Amino acid sequence: MKNSTMKIILSLIFITSFFSLLAQNQSEKTAEFLKEDAFKTFDSNEVIGNGYIVALRDRGYTVVGTTYLLEELLPGKIKKFKNGEYLEGVELRYNIFYDRLEVKAHDVLFAAINDQVSEFIINDGNNDYHFYNSTSFNGSKSSLGYIRVVHRGDKYSFFAKDMKVKQVKESRGAYASSGKGNVLAFVDRISYYIYDEVGKELIELKSKKKLTEQFPELKGFGNFSNKDLKSEKFIASLGTFMNKSN
Repeated sequence: MKNSTMKIILSLIFITSFFSLLAQNQSEKTAEFLKEDAFKTFDSNEVIGNGYIVALRDRGYTVVGTTYLLEELLPGKIKKFKNGEYLEGVELRYNIFYDRLEVKAHDVLFAAINDQVSEFIINDGNNDYHFYNSTSFNGSKSSLGYIRVVHRGDKYSFFAKDMKVKQVKESRGAYASSGKGNVLAFVDRISYYIYDEVGKELIELKSKKKLTEQFPELKGFGNFSNKDLKSEKFIASLGTFMNKSN
């Protein structure tokens, strides 16, 4: 009887171990598949679904603005560093605050590994929002992250770095500890860059003086100010001029 009971126990231990190992192997295969496909999943709601904002709202905060470029998942495509091919038939949503691309493919929502995405395009039905991984241009691991195309040219290209700045206004008095009356706002900030296709250098557009010193051809463009370097329409016209100049 004792031998029979021991055999049953050993059999159960073996079966449990077998299925546990099988599940582990399956999990490893899935992880490897995602790695090979240049993506990984995230459990954190702070990454997907804006759980961070939901938690603040639950505490009584008023949240103004969004962390996303566009709130909805929209049709798009991704180009991977690994093979240079575009992955199409996906829906994308770019979380500017986290500088992370969210991808929906085959009804699965996950976050792309930034280091493996060379560029992506999101289409809202009217416009293409085309982003490049800035490591494509300066090769630095401490990079700007994703940068958006303003103007592409054979000699010079111009990009925008979209940012979301978090501003918190805390209430005072009886409601201070509960969060009621507190306001958290996500405010848009944009900086612009020029990329010298020959010199392979990505330069921030901050000063008219430094820009004209580095690019003498700008002297024929006409009068402009540092304030103009904050206008996307102006940046696009600057790109057209510089790429046509000799």
